[in-house]
Amino acid sequence: MLRQLLFFALIMVSLPGMAQFEKVFDARMSHSWFTCDANRNVYAIIEGKFRKFSPPYSSSLSYNIEKEGLPSFIDVNFQNQIVLFFKQSNKIILLDSSLNEIMAPIYLEELGLFDISIVFAANDRGLWFYKPSANSLTKLNTDFLPVVRALSFNPYFLPPNHPNHIVTYAGKIYLNVPSNGILVLGQNGGYQTAYQLPGLADFQIDSKAVYFFRDEIIYCYDYRTLKTKKVYVPDEPGILNAWFFEDQIFVLTKEGFSIYKHAINPLEGN
Repeated sequence: MLRQLLFFALIMVSLPGMAQFEKVFDARMSHSWFTCDANRNVYAIIEGKFRKFSPPYSSSLSYNIEKEGLPSFIDVNFQNQIVLFFKQSNKIILLDSSLNEIMAPIYLEELGLFDISIVFAANDRGLWFYKPSANSLTKLNTDFLPVVRALSFNPYFLPPNHPNHIVTYAGKIYLNVPSNGILVLGQNGGYQTAYQLPGLADFQIDSKAVYFFRDEIIYCYDYRTLKTKKVYVPDEPGILNAWFFEDQIFVLTKEGFSIYKHAINPLEGN
């Protein structure tokens, strides 16, 4: 009798967690790279093509990169100026929201820039370039003229530490440095503050929190109160990453991605 009571008690404890997610979409794909943007567009590299899936995900757009190989850095912060950077050839391809080329490919040599590891879009349609040997950022405007020259990060971190992920949100640049955390910069690169969140591979940010996935958990870090809430993601085998949105969670596995509906408040209980 005691065993039966314990069994039913376990079921009652487990039900709220089981019931908080509802799978609303599932797609199988063999991908070598994958991410989401703030507008819930999904981007993946599949069999030599850079592909974009937009809600309701029934179809996709594609751009052929088979001849280029895998990009060394991809920036999808601005869907009308997607940046594909191929370090091996020092080539930059800019795509619009339909994955059409905005202009002819750009080569770093043409810009007088060398030893660049990251290229990402600015909110005024310019481009930012990170140079690891100088540990600095340079910004070019739409005419490819420098407007910010060699902005040094040495006061905040030193090589061989370097950024690996960029998020642009509400006019600010969030620069992830795994050894240190997230540097928050103004639109022209000026340092504003930092979040002590070391060891991240990537993250999301909105007006409420920073979100990052680790060990089957999405951590919701309220950067105003400095408190963190854990969201345990739906149970799927081989989860590689997950993204949190106001009413949905995207779960990435080796086999593809799934979307779950939820009603979780990321700040509740903080």
